[in-house]
Amino acid sequence: MAVIKVDDLLRRTVVYVNEYSADMEAGDAFAEEAKGDLLAYADAAARMVAQVAPASMQVAVTDANFSLTLEPRPDGRRHGMAALPPDYMRLIYISSSELYRPITALLPNTHPTYAMQFCPCAGVGSGAYAPLAYDVDGTVDVHSFDEDPPLTPPLYGGEEGTDETTVTMKYLVVPTVTGEGANAVYGTLKEELTDVVAMQAAALYLSMTDNEKAGQAQQMATGMLRGIVSEIER
Repeated sequence: MAVIKVDDLLRRTVVYVNEYSADMEAGDAFAEEAKGDLLAYADAAARMVAQVAPASMQVAVTDANFSLTLEPRPDGRRHGMAALPPDYMRLIYISSSELYRPITALLPNTHPTYAMQFCPCAGVGSGAYAPLAYDVDGTVDVHSFDEDPPLTPPLYGGEEGTDETTVTMKYLVVPTVTGEGANAVYGTLKEELTDVVAMQAAALYLSMTDNEKAGQAQQMATGMLRGIVSEIER
């Protein structure tokens, strides 16, 4: 898979900055002179774009297995918690033989349904039996599993009455630079996103001196991404 090359990204960022700023000198000389600053903006831009870009344009960690320590809920069912991996950025799904459907969104613990999961009355709000997951200060909290015993039927290799279970998570990772010099790349973002990230980096750079120009560049970056999404959906 072709991915974003850092040198190419920085060159395009310079071009886009120059399009919106008459005071900037164009060319590779600027890119080399301000490479450190531009890379910082590119890093921020890559993360912003990765948060909203289609999963098909990124490399995902698949089949990551996490052991959940299970705790009782007031309604007799149980929920499990585990630390999110350090490279976690965005959830694609959480699945388990104990959940009747995959979970495709990681909600904040400030979401109204979080408190409802601990209500002793089953069926309140979102429903006590609905598979849901929450981000609790960097820990994933998965709801809900059957009451004990048994939790994991022997058919699935588990033990009756166990206080742990395993879920499978597929997620997108935080984009980071790997390699050095001409070989430096954002290895989790497809090459087709280069212009989007470059324009987003230009918008961040311009925001330090000219909010109006930064807003124009931001709108352009949004439009570029929408164009890519439209092509994928055709």
